[in-house]
Amino acid sequence: MINDQPILVFLNQQGDTVRVLSRRVNGQVLTFTSQGQDPVTDRETQSVWDLQKMIALDGELKGSRLTPFPFTYSRWAAWQHYRPDTLLAEQISN
Repeated sequence: MINDQPILVFLNQQGDTVRVLSRRVNGQVLTFTSQGQDPVTDRETQSVWDLQKMIALDGELKGSRLTPFPFTYSRWAAWQHYRPDTLLAEQISN
């Protein structure tokens, strides 16, 4: 969550594309499932999503877009060097 906004963090299999996206589309919070690759499907509407392009390709939400969040992508060692006061937290969801 970022400011009470449910988010999805996406890293493609090559590790060269990262996206931080809102999971809220048209007022509905979506839950995404994947078989380990793009595209993914949301459980609520069974729409198929391209997370790199941030758009629904098929299904009830076809043509809908996911809203990106600004973020900084950095390796932990580099971040920790410049921001040693950073705390790392992990939340395990159900």
